Amino acid sequence: MLKSNSKLNNKIKIILSWNIDDDKIPYVKSLEFIKNFIKNKNNFIFLSFQSGGHELNENFFQSL
Repeated sequence: MLKSNSKLNNKIKIILSWNIDDDKIPYVKSLEFIKNFIKNKNNFIFLSFQSGGHELNENFFQSL
């Protein structure tokens, strides 16, 4: 179950990564997470790539 409204310890850095062409969880769902992370002042970064589907894109690792 995806929960986007969690308030987490802001000492823990969240890395949210999403491929735009994800065929299992629509990309628009990431916007809900981002809005709630900002609202809850969570410590996070967001990474996104055009392709990769639902799989972990290797470009995420290269971006960090």
